[in-house]
Amino acid sequence: MQNITLNKAPECDKNFVWKDTSAPWRIPEEWRFSEDRAADQVPVEEAACAAIWLARSQFGMPRDALIRETGKALGFKTSSQKVKDLCDSAIAYALELGELTEGDLMIK
Repeated sequence: MQNITLNKAPECDKNFVWKDTSAPWRIPEEWRFSEDRAADQVPVEEAACAAIWLARSQFGMPRDALIRETGKALGFKTSSQKVKDLCDSAIAYALELGELTEGDLMIK
């Protein structure tokens, strides 16, 4: 459990994990123990949390590198176009929320 939001909102003290294929945007209270997920099964909120943590822990990253590393952090062995699209959407989502900022060369 980790809170990685800028404002330390208590509702963000959660593990973002996949559980139920019939409720794709639900954030469950327990970890996923089953097989690997496809990129379209990962909620953008979960991918955004990974992107935020990576960008902050590295003191910023170029967008392309952040897309690649976010995919790896989510457990994808290869960066297919679906994985890249998911990670790019997650970064855009985090930027819209104000959790990340984009400069000329880096996203922090």
